[in-house]
Amino acid sequence: MLEHLQSLGKKPVAWEELVWKTGGKLDAAASKAPGTVIQVWNRHKASDVTEQTSHPVIVSSNSRVYLDHPQTPVEDYWWDITRSPEFRPSTSSNAFEVFGLTSRATPPAFEKLNCRLYIDGSGGIECPGRKGRWARRSTRTLSIIFRGDGGSFELATPDSGRTWIGDDVVLRKEVSDASGRVLGGEAALWTDNFLEKYQCGAASAAVAEKEDLLPRAPLMWPRAMDESFSHAMLGMIFPKAAVYGAALWRFDPLFTAALRRPMFRRIASSLRALGVRSCDAGGGCDELHDSGGKMIQPFSGSTVNTCYKRRDGEYIPDFTKAGE
Repeated sequence: MLEHLQSLGKKPVAWEELVWKTGGKLDAAASKAPGTVIQVWNRHKASDVTEQTSHPVIVSSNSRVYLDHPQTPVEDYWWDITRSPEFRPSTSSNAFEVFGLTSRATPPAFEKLNCRLYIDGSGGIECPGRKGRWARRSTRTLSIIFRGDGGSFELATPDSGRTWIGDDVVLRKEVSDASGRVLGGEAALWTDNFLEKYQCGAASAAVAEKEDLLPRAPLMWPRAMDESFSHAMLGMIFPKAAVYGAALWRFDPLFTAALRRPMFRRIASSLRALGVRSCDAGGGCDELHDSGGKMIQPFSGSTVNTCYKRRDGEYIPDFTKAGE
């Protein structure tokens, strides 16, 4: 089928299961269509595709991209998709980015140096024969101070942190050839929790109940709840999808937490100004709750008794009536 699609001038896209069989073994048949794009989402990451196959890859890692994870903070959707989804600089000892440092002087003051800029909060920089500190002054400026007579430099970026240019030096992020096959990413969302019946009745609800897999928000299923459902969906999607989109568009490898947090708040504020019922930058929205854990109330015109019961002046989801 893959070969037929390619013969029609199409570029097939398939989930990671096309390449990895049960047990993690590579499927040799998939290698016959190397132009097929593999979308990783569950057990594999981008580097598995680029290192073990010749396929290009799209990243939808379950733990960092799926939007129906209310406990995944908005912060985690800002990440470098060429890295493992488990990578988090704030909790990773000695986490660093590799940048090449070149001299702009004529003749050059030194040969190109491959430097480690530590992003674990230490602000350290290590190059062959030089050590020092780096500091992000703003979204566009950065300073480097080397110990001893290594020099100090003020730099600015024209491309969101990949390249930094100063009077005396240029600092540029080193990129592997394999990362060129990482095409981008796609945010995803499971909507199973909105179903009236588990798996639309195609699977055993009794088994699902034992595994705590029954839908959490079947009360959103009736048409009368469409506006409340829309509210819930938008809160789950935004601002997480917008933050992930920003990272895909121009991920800044040296963007500090102090600079990221105001950006997330601006994204949420801008979405709301456009009329989008975005969750706030703190996240936490799910199928039933708005920002801050507040229960989503039925909107005007909803059939309240279908899905809610009144208690202490508030509407509480009535799961006993879900699906009636």
